[in-house]
Amino acid sequence: MHHALKGSRMVYVKGGEGHGVYSEDPRSCANRAVNAYLSNGKLPAQDVTCKASGRQTPGGNQRIVPTPQNTSAGPRF
Repeated sequence: MHHALKGSRMVYVKGGEGHGVYSEDPRSCANRAVNAYLSNGKLPAQDVTCKASGRQTPGGNQRIVPTPQNTSAGPRF
């Protein structure tokens, strides 16, 4: 799919589990690449291959949904 999207970049975690590797380890190579893109909109110059951080745990790709808190201020970003 990545090759079908002209100008896209692949962030691959070698030895990682699943396709949702973002946020498992905030210091990871994958997070740095994604955070840089989200911060400035600039893609890496080439595809990025990272090593698994070793912090993965069984079931680590399960979604954790935050519990909303009742605040009158609205969402903070």
